[in-house]
Amino acid sequence: MQDYCGYKGWQGYWYLLLLLRHDPNAYPNPFNPTTTVTYGLPSASEVRLTATDLLGRQVATLVAGDMKSAGYYTVQFNADGLASGTYLIRMEAGDFVATQQVVLLK
Repeated sequence: MQDYCGYKGWQGYWYLLLLLRHDPNAYPNPFNPTTTVTYGLPSASEVRLTATDLLGRQVATLVAGDMKSAGYYTVQFNADGLASGTYLIRMEAGDFVATQQVVLLK
C-alpha cells in the first residue's frame, strides 16, 4: 500500500491531492502568450512538467526531471511560437500524475 506523507491508501492519496490543490494550476487561463504554472510537492520528488497539444505531441518541457524538495514552485509557459488552441500541462512527480488544460488565444 502506497504511503503518502505518513498516510496510507486512499486517505493518504486524498491528503496528497489536498496538499497539491489539484496542481498543476495555470493562470491566466485562457492566456496569450505566457501563463504561470504553479505546483506543490508534499515531499521531495523528481518532477517532470511538459506541455502537449491535443494530439499528444510534446510542444514544451517546463521542468525536465529535476529533483525538487517539498514546497510550491512556479514556472512560465511561453507559447509564443504555438498556434491558438488547447494544450495540456502534465505534471509527473514520483507516482503522482496530474494534468491541467490551458487555452491559448491569440
